[in-house]
Amino acid sequence: VISIHGVINTSIRVLPSSFNNLSQLRALILGYCYKLKELPAIGNLCNLQLLDCDNTTLCCLPEGMDKLTNPRLLNMPLGELKESIDLGVFHELQRLEMLHLPIRRGDVVGATSFVEISHLPNLTSLFIYLDSSSISILKSDHTWMKRLKTFHIEIGNTTTHREVPFNKSTRAIFLSGFDIFNNKACLSSMLQFASDLYLEQCMGLTEFIQNNSFDGLKYLYINHCSYDFGPSIEGSGQFDDPLPNLEILSFYSVDHLKSVSDFGHFLGLRFSKLRKLIILHCDNLTCLFNVGGAFLYPGTWKKFHFAITTFVSSEIPRVRKLCLYDLAALGTFGEPESMWEHLEELRVDDCYEIRKLPLSIQTSNNIKVIKGQSRWWSKLEWDDDNYKSNLQHCFTYIL
Repeated sequence: VISIHGVINTSIRVLPSSFNNLSQLRALILGYCYKLKELPAIGNLCNLQLLDCDNTTLCCLPEGMDKLTNPRLLNMPLGELKESIDLGVFHELQRLEMLHLPIRRGDVVGATSFVEISHLPNLTSLFIYLDSSSISILKSDHTWMKRLKTFHIEIGNTTTHREVPFNKSTRAIFLSGFDIFNNKACLSSMLQFASDLYLEQCMGLTEFIQNNSFDGLKYLYINHCSYDFGPSIEGSGQFDDPLPNLEILSFYSVDHLKSVSDFGHFLGLRFSKLRKLIILHCDNLTCLFNVGGAFLYPGTWKKFHFAITTFVSSEIPRVRKLCLYDLAALGTFGEPESMWEHLEELRVDDCYEIRKLPLSIQTSNNIKVIKGQSRWWSKLEWDDDNYKSNLQHCFTYIL
């Protein structure tokens, strides 16, 4: 095992070509070698099982990768890929269990290489960037992803990966600048195995969600997507919740979002398992949930060319953690108060139109943490002074 770990920010720039003569080498660990941009040829390292180049600035795969047959773990983040990945590089890696190949800029992995990866029989962990233009030619059958315990697949030039570190327990798909609906066949198959979905500047979300069901999705993150979530006339066309296990919902700069309930009504979401809600920089958001306890949404049942619109009631969301940032128009959380009785943590940052908490003495038994600016806290209106004093110990001010 050779380990060159940059705990003290080693300035190593190159490795000697003689590395390729270490035929008995089993592990090469090059963590935090920030100035290391290239590796020597490694085709003779026939016993190499682990190659970890975490936090380096490699710009290409080393020569001879296609000659390796024993690697079980490859972690090779590429800062700026200068040339496309050759076909056949992944074909011989039949023992590979973990492949982490994030690429910051430049070429990304194409459809043919992705097909090679899909045939690796022992693969359980995958971190990779895919070429969005080649997605349409991929087969719609991705049942091979069932054997992956964790994956992080980015399609398009996403920026969310900089905010969301790789989590060894999640199965996440990131899409950016992507027409979801027109690539629905391939994407729908992938999402059947995903727990987290991150969308950035994407189109076709509403049509896609309305016509599919994703029981495994627990986290939905929507960033800079301009959708009109107005009331739906014909509804979702289905009575089943398309995201029945959604636990975390996050909006960032979603321009036309006026309320979370509009979003839910439009897609037919019941929010029965929603536990965490995060909203940032949504300028037109005025209310979180604008319908009382019924949470009705329209559904359309068609038979014999007649359309009958009915309404299906939803459970009241039981949000436990609520984070609100820079929402200039938000003035109310929504009714009834019992909707928020499970709330444990509340953060309000630059939302000065919120003048009253959605709680009462009877419904605030679970609240443990309230964070916000002192100026906001001091201007809150209270029905009962005792209620304010009861919650004072929960409040922590932020700058």
